[in-house]
Amino acid sequence: GILIAEACNHDRKAEDIGTVQIPKIFRDKMGLNLNFDYSAGRVFPDEKSLNKYKLISAKFLRLK
Repeated sequence: GILIAEACNHDRKAEDIGTVQIPKIFRDKMGLNLNFDYSAGRVFPDEKSLNKYKLISAKFLRLK
């Protein structure tokens, strides 16, 4: 599976990049139907459970 982790826990929109657009690219453009898990904000899987993922995509906010 794939974990998409975002630092913020913003309100999800209909075309959210993490939960809609990225999985759609894997499905439509690459022909892959993969299992996605999501985490947001301070909720992040513990280190032991990260081993089940083949790919982790992390999006973090840039602080100034």
